[in-house]
Amino acid sequence: MSFMFYGINILLPSSDFSKFNTIFNNKMSYMFYNCSSLTELPDISEFNIMNVTNMDNMFYNCSSLTQLPDISKFNTESVTDMNNMFYNCSSLAELPDISKWNMKNIRDISNMFCNCESLVLIPDISNWNLNKEKVINIDNLFKNCKSLLKLPNLSKLNIDKKLFDFGMIEGCRLLEIDYKEKDYINEIKNYFKIIINKISSCFEKLIILIAFLFVLLLFLFAYYPIYSSFNLLKPVIVLRILWNISN
Repeated sequence: MSFMFYGINILLPSSDFSKFNTIFNNKMSYMFYNCSSLTELPDISEFNIMNVTNMDNMFYNCSSLTQLPDISKFNTESVTDMNNMFYNCSSLAELPDISKWNMKNIRDISNMFCNCESLVLIPDISNWNLNKEKVINIDNLFKNCKSLLKLPNLSKLNIDKKLFDFGMIEGCRLLEIDYKEKDYINEIKNYFKIIINKISSCFEKLIILIAFLFVLLLFLFAYYPIYSSFNLLKPVIVLRILWNISN
């Protein structure tokens, strides 16, 4: 079912999709991709997606959609990729309750809600049963959700902290983060500070090592005449003469 309605901008909401046999389908990627003029979609709530692995870009740039069908009961057990799923659904003020989706095999949810500029609240996705060993990308998850007032408690998500960055909530101008969320984000921030400090420390040690080697070479050039045949002593002699004159 990938690309099934790609770019279509006239689709009657009354269209009957109930007889679609989707049980053998394994991909729904780009299904309604760039249907930018559609304000409603037919009812797809009864789709059997138990074997679907890819839902990436499914509603990408459906920028005129004001609501979605009830997709809360989708069986997402086999899905691994949801990146860009609701990307630029900029007229959606709310989402169906997707908090009970089975997310145990998910690997990529990057840009999932990116540019959903009218979203005020996100369903409580803190209950998603993500697997820390499988999730590899959450970049820009809520980026530019300009109307978003509050986030779920992301600290409950079973995700490697290394995947979190501040691009995830970039452009969320109205976002209010509760104290638990602040603590978690501060924890992530401190994690990055530690990494930066370690890098800075290594850089300083490298500078000291280079300076030490430079001094050592000067010492060798000054006191071991074996190097004189290569005229390496000349600059050192000049420096020593200038030093003696200045003193």
